[in-house]
Amino acid sequence: MLLGMADTIGKHGYRGATITEVVRFARVSKRTFYEEFGDKESCFLELYEQTREQLQVLISEQTDPRDDDWRDEIARGARAYYTALTYQPLLTRAFFIEIATLSERATKVRRESFDAFAATLSDLVEAGRAAHPEVPSRPLSPMMAAAVLGGMTDVMIGAIERGEMAEVLDELVETCTDLIATIVTGQFPPGQQV
Repeated sequence: MLLGMADTIGKHGYRGATITEVVRFARVSKRTFYEEFGDKESCFLELYEQTREQLQVLISEQTDPRDDDWRDEIARGARAYYTALTYQPLLTRAFFIEIATLSERATKVRRESFDAFAATLSDLVEAGRAAHPEVPSRPLSPMMAAAVLGGMTDVMIGAIERGEMAEVLDELVETCTDLIATIVTGQFPPGQQV
């Protein structure tokens, strides 16, 4: 049913998604759907949480802080994240824009997801610092991680609203990489000294 929800939102957006299409995709009855989820929003929020977990795993799989170039690792994690979000633009829009218009429960789930991503970012930076003690760096506190994530999320939402996520993918990756590396190391990107 979650795949059906993803497919339906991917075609019609959250507002246009119907339980009828979800159950048709999943080949189950509406009764089965309602026994499992209760309503459309509950199914969507379960999909949202599972997708967040999958994205966190993807980022972890794409990065190895023991590699020689820490900056490349940041870029690899950012590229994996942003690339995954370009595959289904309407689903990405639902996850980052439409969810903010839903219930108080959706707001809570969204906040928990944001906090989990901020913690993942802090943890990845700490792993990089531990693997590369020769690189002058500082920890990325939870509040700083949230600030970085919030800023990059807002930039990404602008790209989603303009329908240009795929077109600005390289710029999103570069900006994210530069921002994290500069904050953590205190050094400007190569060739951009002031």
